[in-house]
Parts: sequence; structure tokens; C-alpha cells
Amino acid sequence: MYEFYAQDIRHPQSKEIYEQLEILHEQLIKLGYQPNESVLTKNEINVEWSIYGHSERLAIAFNLISTPPGTTIYLTKNLRMCIDCHEVSKLIARLTQREIIARDKLRIHYFTKDGRCSCDDHF
Repeated sequence: MYEFYAQDIRHPQSKEIYEQLEILHEQLIKLGYQPNESVLTKNEINVEWSIYGHSERLAIAFNLISTPPGTTIYLTKNLRMCIDCHEVSKLIARLTQREIIARDKLRIHYFTKDGRCSCDDHF
């Protein structure tokens, strides 16, 4: 089991994790992804860096570089998933053709390979 915090750089594979995030970010932009700035606090100046480094994205990127293609990704969070990470998780599931199962403070989100979530975006 691994533990990630927002903007975490403590993991031994941080360089590879952030490289994977850059690759994903470029692919997401090509799909029309626009960061949802409503999830930021007043102190967060760099929009993309602040959202880019959310813990669930770090965990997803780590799983993508550490497990064989097609492997289901499992995440557990102690907080509620933000709307931006929810949208990104749907897109990443579709891009990578992997299922992502994320347990947050309120529910379990099952992101399917076709980019949908079991919560029907009601979270």
C-alpha cells in the first residue's frame, strides 16, 4: 500500500510519476479537458500545478507506471474527491482502458473503461 498527499514529492518514483502526469495532461488537453478552477483555494496561484498534483492523480499515475496495462486501479481517500479529479478519472479510465475504483469519504466511485462513473456524476 502506498500513501500520497497533494503535490507529494516524497515517493522514490516521484520523477516518473510526474512525467506520467505530464503525458496524461497532454492527452487530456487533446480531449478538450479544461481544469475546473472552482476547486482551488485563494492561496493556490498556479491552477494547473495545484490541481495536477492532487493525491488521487498521483496515485493513478503511480499505478499506470507500476502495473501491467489493463490492471484495475484501486484508490482510497480520506476526503471527498473534487469534481475536477472526478472528471479526470473518467477520462483517464477511458484513455488507458482501465477500470478505476476510488473510495472517498462519501462513496465508492467505479470508473469504467468507457469513461463513466457508477455515481452518475451525482456526488
